Amino acid sequence: MKAEDVKITGKQNPTNKPNMLTKDDITFELDVDGKAIPQEVSIEVYDRVLDDELFMTTLELDNALTVHDSVRKVFKGMVERSNKEIAKLSVRIDDLNKLKTLTKQQQELLKTTEKSKKEQEDSLNKVSLEYDVKIETITTKIKETRKDFQELEKMRKEAIKIKTMKAVPCTVVEAHKYLRKRMYKDKEGKWVEPENEEDTTYISYLLAEKVTEPKLTVTEWDKSLPHMRLSIKEAISEISYYKRPSPKEVLIERRRGEKLKNILGDC
Repeated sequence: MKAEDVKITGKQNPTNKPNMLTKDDITFELDVDGKAIPQEVSIEVYDRVLDDELFMTTLELDNALTVHDSVRKVFKGMVERSNKEIAKLSVRIDDLNKLKTLTKQQQELLKTTEKSKKEQEDSLNKVSLEYDVKIETITTKIKETRKDFQELEKMRKEAIKIKTMKAVPCTVVEAHKYLRKRMYKDKEGKWVEPENEEDTTYISYLLAEKVTEPKLTVTEWDKSLPHMRLSIKEAISEISYYKRPSPKEVLIERRRGEKLKNILGDC
C-alpha cells in the first residue's frame, strides 16, 4: 500500500485547538501531592427555619394554583356541554314554532323542550354563580399565600449574613457517601452506615474532615449551632459540584410565575 493511498480520518492536532479541555478544566485545584487545595468559600448564615417556612408556603401556593386550574377546567367543560344542550333545545323549539299547526304530541314536546331549556339555563346560572364565588375564594388564597412567600423571602434576605471559611471539596466517592448516603468515616477510615433516616452524625464528620479554617473536631462540630452546620454543609456540597440548581425546579418556578401572572396580572 502506498503512503498516498492511506486516508487519515478525524480531526488532527487537537491539542492546538483553543477550546480543547485541559487537566485544569477537569480537576479541582491540586497541590504538589495531588490533593485538592482548600478553597475560600463564602457562606450564607441564617436561621434555616425560614427555609422550612418557605418550602411549606411554596407547597401551599402550588396547591392553590392547581385547584384554581382544576376548577376552571371543570367549569369550562360544564359550560360547553350545557351550551351545546341549550343550543340543541333552542333549535328544536324554533323548528316546532315554525309549524303552522301542532299536533297534541308536538305541543307536549314543545312544552317539555321549553321546560328542559329553562332548567338547563337556570342550572348554568346557578353553577356560574357558585363558580364565581369559589374562584374568588381561591384567588384570595393565592394572593395571601404569595404575599406570605414574598414576606418570608424578604425576611430571609435580611437575615442572611455572609461569612468566609476555607474547605476542601469532596471527591466523587466522598460526595456520594457523605451527601447521598449520609455515611461517615470512623477512626480507622471505614465508612459507617447511618443508624436511621434521622441520623445526622455524618455532618460533624464531614465538616471535621473538610473544613480547614476554622478547624474543629467532630465533638466540637457536634456542639455547633444547627443553622451553622447546615450552612457549611451546603457550602461544601456546592464547591464539590454535588449541589446544583435543578433544571426541573427552574421550569416549575417559571410555570408558577406564568400562572400567577395569568391569574393576578402584574400586581
